[in-house]
This record gives sequence, C-alpha cells and structure tokens, in this order.
Amino acid sequence: MKAAVIHRLGDTPKYEDFPDPIPAEDQLLVNVIASALENVDRAQVSGRHFSSKATYPKFPAIIGSDGVGVIEGKTMVFGGCVSPYGAMAERTIVPKGYASIFIELTDGVNPALAAAAPSSTLASLLPLKFGAKLQPGEKVLVQGATGFAGRLAVQVAKKLGAGRVVGTGRDPISLETLRGLGADAVIDLKQSESKIEAAFRREAGEDGFDVILDFIWGRPTGILLKTFVPEHIGLSAKSVRLVQIGESSGSTISLAADMLRTSGLVVMGANSGIVAEEVPELALQVFDWITKGEVYAEVECVSLKDIGKVWNRQMHGKRLVIMPDPNAHRHGFEPQTVRNSQAAEAIVAPTSTSIPTELQAPAPGLPSEVPETAAAMNGKWKLTPTNLLYRRMALDLDVSSSGQTFSGTVQGGFLSNLASFTDGRIEGQNVSWSVNVIMQVEIRIVFTARLESGELAGTFDAGRFGKFAFKGVRAWSLSEN
Repeated sequence: MKAAVIHRLGDTPKYEDFPDPIPAEDQLLVNVIASALENVDRAQVSGRHFSSKATYPKFPAIIGSDGVGVIEGKTMVFGGCVSPYGAMAERTIVPKGYASIFIELTDGVNPALAAAAPSSTLASLLPLKFGAKLQPGEKVLVQGATGFAGRLAVQVAKKLGAGRVVGTGRDPISLETLRGLGADAVIDLKQSESKIEAAFRREAGEDGFDVILDFIWGRPTGILLKTFVPEHIGLSAKSVRLVQIGESSGSTISLAADMLRTSGLVVMGANSGIVAEEVPELALQVFDWITKGEVYAEVECVSLKDIGKVWNRQMHGKRLVIMPDPNAHRHGFEPQTVRNSQAAEAIVAPTSTSIPTELQAPAPGLPSEVPETAAAMNGKWKLTPTNLLYRRMALDLDVSSSGQTFSGTVQGGFLSNLASFTDGRIEGQNVSWSVNVIMQVEIRIVFTARLESGELAGTFDAGRFGKFAFKGVRAWSLSEN
C-alpha cells in the first residue's frame, strides 16, 4: 500500500510503498478516508515535541494518529493507530479496545470536515469547561484567533455563553472574518509593541479579561502579560485564567514576578482539570454542532501522494486534510447540510445580495463584439468586491487563454489558498469560470463578468452563501490607480 513515511525524526514525509498492516486478534483494520495534518503532527515528526520518541519508537513509520475511515463496514472517526502504522496511509490498524469511543458518521457529514474539526474544537471546549470553568457573561481573549483552532475557539466561547470575545492574529483577512464568527473585537498583532499593549488594555477595559485561551505564546503573550503588572499596591480584584494551548509564536516568554503577585493571573495548561469520563459526551456535542452546521470550519483536501509538497505549507484559518483518494468524500456522501449556520453566512454574505444592474454580466450567447477578448484576458488580474465590507478580501486571478476558452488560478480573499480552474469560457465580451472549494461544505463558486475598456465587471455566485459584485483591473496597473 501507499503511505506517508518517515525514516527518522526530522524527515519530510515521503509518499512510499509500505507493507500492508495485518491486524492481530485485538486489533481492527481501517481503510482510511481522511486524516487532518495538524501542527502537532509536524512537531512530533520534527523531534521537538515531548511525545516524539513515544509516537515513533521505530522506523520506518507512517505519520498521523487519527482520522476518518471504514471499520467493519462503518465509517468511523478513529484514533490510537498502532505503530508503525499511522493514519496517513491507505490502511492502518487500531486497538479493538478503542472502538467504544469511536464515533460513527451519520449520512451527509463530510468526512474531511469530520477528520479536521472535532479535535480542534475540543482544544478550546475542554479547557473552557474544565480548567477555566467559563461562566456565562465572562470576557474571553483568544490569542491566535486567526488560526484554524483559534477560529473555532471564538465560536465555542460564544456557544458557552461568553459575554464578550476578543480575537488576536496577524492575518488581516482572517481578522476581518472573525466578527462574523462571533468576535466582538479584534487586535492586529502586526502593530508595534506599544500599540499592541494599548489594544490589550483597551479591550480588557476596567474589569479585565476573565479567560485567555493562548494558542501562540511567545512575544504577543509576553506583551499581554505586561498589562497585568499593577500600578498600585492592593488586592487583586479577580482571578484571570490563562490557558496555555499552543506555541506558534515561540516556546518561551519572560514572566516577571510582579505580573503574578497581585494581578490575580492564574496560568494553567490545556489539560488542567479535565475529567476523562466526561470527554466522550463532549465529543458527541462537538459532532452535533458540526452536523448541524453550528460551527464553521474550512478544510482543503490534498492527495496523499502530495504529502511532501504540502508538509511545510503555511495555512491561515484553514486545515489541510490528507486523503488517499481526494475524491473519497464524494463516494456515498452528499455535501454536509448547513442548518442555522449564522457564522458561515456572516462571513460570506453581503449586507444585501442584490447586484447593481450596471455590474451584472450579460447572459452568455450574445453576439461577439470584441474578437480580441481572448487575448485581452491573458495575464494577472485583481478582483475586488464592490461591497465596502469586503473590499479588503480581493482575489488574485491568473489567466492563460486559448481561443474561446481559458484556464488559470484564483487565490486570496475568502479562498485562503490557490484554487485552479479549467472551464473558462469567452463569448463576445462575456467571460465565465468556476472553482470548487471546501468551506463548511463543498461549494462551487461561479464567476461571470464582462470585459470592457480593459476592465472586468461582474459577479461571483457562491450559492447559498450569496452573490457578490466585483470589479477587476490588471494587476500591473494597481500602482497607477
């Protein structure tokens, strides 16, 4: 079989042949459908994680610890792969004793989403429930809210009754979308240290934060903790619970004694206070949110054979899902139905879905007015939504045309990563193309536009998520405008 294999810690996984697993009497065979590529996977493979040697006691080994696969005819979320067999392979093995905690997918749930979202949702749900013990109405700060788990944390905090949620991050597009996920305010960590510190103080207000979920640590958290140094001698007004979850901005900070002495700051780990017996019930709660579309997550499916190419890819608010067969999520599965998904609609739906008449692209099939359209489409374009709320979510279009057809790529904005298309068509001055992306569900976004005087004007239609007007100009001419 094929698998993502390493031969030593520090390797970049390679797509290689590996002996088929033969399950023992106390093991189960899994035909893998999907496995999410998470930060912890990279850390373990690098050898820098505390669990690296325990996870990979011998080599060669297959990477990945959990995912979605078929076990005895049922599509299940599984974990606990038996070394050297990991989840990023065509097949793996798991202990029979773990089967009682596996979750069977109901009809309609996208397995790629099921492989990625639950563990990242639990990363905030468990500490909020057990360690931090979030109370309704409390104020929550999510450090690193533009990452995949951070975006979910904003939503989880709101679902648990947080009165105010503030998110921080460095990616401007993801920051813009956090409000649609429930954030009441955002802080840009690309600012100067003094501006970041001022923003922390402003958003904390007189009452301060009650809970801090920290996915990043490092310099931003060091700046945050400076704001905990009291200006006057006295008793702390209340406890501030900081939960340490991740370290994408660094593994160390400078912690001065006066940051703790009278500030009420309590620092705890993500696993603090967890009651193991209650975790399965919370996992089921997470799956209920996912199947009902009550939490929003975006995934990108990647073929197992491309593991080496995507291993070091940087993602913003999105999770890569490795699939032996990238089309497996279509085999017997319909796209997940989104019900009551206010978060998803808030991200992509404009204040009005009506498109100004002057920007609507004429229907295909009109007589050709400009035979040079094909040549005029060649090259790079910047597509900018005309709705003021989404001006910063511009798309980069790269076109290669041939006759009355063209292909190319679209990236940026809400797409997060490069999306290719091959169905571009030219009819007179009218052009159209489409891309398939997986957001909360797999959707097809259809672009239609009219090329006049060297500019594009049209719409892109994202189905249930709304229709948007845009204008397009040559990328090379942006500096002149």
